[in-house]
Amino acid sequence: MSDKLEKIQQLMPLGKMQEVNALVESALQEGISPQEILKGGLLEGMDIVAKKWAEGTAFIPEVLISARCMNGAMEILEPYLV
Repeated sequence: MSDKLEKIQQLMPLGKMQEVNALVESALQEGISPQEILKGGLLEGMDIVAKKWAEGTAFIPEVLISARCMNGAMEILEPYLV
C-alpha cells in the first residue's frame, strides 16, 4: 500500500482536511487509481473513526470533522470516479 494512503488513513480521524486533500491530489498525480484512494485511504480512515465510535473513544465532534474531511476529499475524487 502507498505511504500516501496510509497517511490519509491516519489524518482522516483527525479531520486534517487540507492535508488529506493535498495527499489525494498527490496520489492521483502519482497514478494511484481513484478507487484505490477511496477504498484504501478514505474509507479505511473512516473505518478507524467508526471503530473508535463503537469503543466509546470518539464522540460526535470527532465523527463530524472526519465526515467533513471525507466530503472535501470526495469533491476532488468525484470527477475521476464518474
